[in-house]
Amino acid sequence: MELNLSQLEAFCKVAELESFSKAAEALHLAQASVSERVSNLEAQVGCRLLDRLGRKTVPTDAGRTLLRHALRLLKQRDDVVQEMRRFTGVQQGVVRIGASSVPGEYILPQIVADFRKSYSGLAVALDVSDSRAVLDQVSEGLADVGFVGVAGPAKGIEFTPLWHDQLVLVVPPSHNLARRKSVGLPDLPGHPFVSREQGSATFQALASALAESTGSPPLDLDIVAVLNSATAVKNAIIHGLGVSVMSERSVRTEEAAGLLRAIPIKGASLARNFHMVCASKLSPSPGCVAFMNFVRRYSSNVPSNAR
Repeated sequence: MELNLSQLEAFCKVAELESFSKAAEALHLAQASVSERVSNLEAQVGCRLLDRLGRKTVPTDAGRTLLRHALRLLKQRDDVVQEMRRFTGVQQGVVRIGASSVPGEYILPQIVADFRKSYSGLAVALDVSDSRAVLDQVSEGLADVGFVGVAGPAKGIEFTPLWHDQLVLVVPPSHNLARRKSVGLPDLPGHPFVSREQGSATFQALASALAESTGSPPLDLDIVAVLNSATAVKNAIIHGLGVSVMSERSVRTEEAAGLLRAIPIKGASLARNFHMVCASKLSPSPGCVAFMNFVRRYSSNVPSNAR
């Protein structure tokens, strides 16, 4: 009997996800390819390894026996690959990064550019979404490392605070609040409000501040639009759709150009940190370790008032 690691990997993924289609998606293969590998493996061992029970696909008794050994073999394969990469100094491959909009659009691009100068053999894939989606990507192994503006609770996720951030009210320069040196949360109702989606750290921070300061849910705001990126929110404000609460970092360029006005919000806890996140039970690749260490060194060299 000759066991093929790609067949074992397909079998283990189907057993883990209880679905051929989900396993194919996770392995970036066609479903027919996953089915063929499992079928060939069953032919090798001489018995059925998986049974379909309704919508679920579960291991047979023989499948459960093989699964225990297959998982150990695949873990040993991964350990060998990682060890040889460390030993030979090879730094190739792709670092998969998930990031919420502010770090993904305004902080990480410069860091990635500087990282590539030192690690030209590593490519970087950056996926920008909201904080909740980033945490899901990291926990499911779809991203090697993530950067979010909210910390926990998230099972199996380690958080490392990196950069400070402050939320401010953002209005057009012609708005009647634009000349104010500061505003309070009670000033927000009555103005058309452009909101981020509920999964974003900005939305969660604002909702928490509203609940603490006024006892009011965010629905008391006159929400005229819900947008899923900081860039979309800024463009909406510039074109007169409404006002919003945003990261001070995200509007520096537009404020310097006179396109927007950022106003401090008094009497509310709207300071936060951006965190680097990784899965506590997954071993990062050498490339991911190199990137995480680079980010830590980079952040420690940034002046505190710019973090």
